Amino acid sequence: MTFDDLIGEICSRVNDPDRDTYATRAENLFYAGIPSLISAGGWTVEDIPYLYRTRTMDTALAGGEIGSVYEDNELLISGDSNELTAIYWLAEDAEVIAGDETAGTVRSVKNVLKIIDIVDGTPDDTNAGLLSPSIKYRRITHDDYSQLSIDSEYLPQSQEIFYLIDLKGTDTQIIKFIPASDGTMSGKEYKVSYIIAPKESEFGTTTELSDRFSDSFIWKVIDFAEAKLKQEITGE
Repeated sequence: MTFDDLIGEICSRVNDPDRDTYATRAENLFYAGIPSLISAGGWTVEDIPYLYRTRTMDTALAGGEIGSVYEDNELLISGDSNELTAIYWLAEDAEVIAGDETAGTVRSVKNVLKIIDIVDGTPDDTNAGLLSPSIKYRRITHDDYSQLSIDSEYLPQSQEIFYLIDLKGTDTQIIKFIPASDGTMSGKEYKVSYIIAPKESEFGTTTELSDRFSDSFIWKVIDFAEAKLKQEITGE
């Protein structure tokens, strides 16, 4: 099914087969439906391979390099300073860099919809391309985090690092790391698996959606858009 087929299917379900009225709204609901369905759950990575990403972050890297971080104990995952998805201008891009941008500044970022997990990203020195994990990363809730200051029994053990999805300020989302009392995040490498939001510029009328999503997920997006459109049409 192409992107154009999907828009046609949505419009036909709301009695607009010629797309005279609801084509643009159907497109908008496609982009809105994907984050909504991901937030609701009931999917696997195999349903949305086009939006699945991994990146190894290295606290030893200098700023302006892919995988670098500003602070060892946290990772920015939203906004223009998004470290997880940042793509940087490189020195060899000098001829196309415009304005105030320079090599090492952020070229583009993608919005993160969901963090799936974090694992140790330490490379295996004897097997190129493989990892040699020795640290266990475990996600905790805000309730768990509050408990850490009350009872030392809940603190991470040696070779264990907790992480928490949190806010920095009012609208910047971060991953906050809590290493064991005898450990530090300095020099650590960790691999983050995550889901990004779809970008409108990456979809056109002939885009083959079945190359990017499972058939079942595509139909869920169509059902979502149909339901929303019918609600708007009836004013419910």
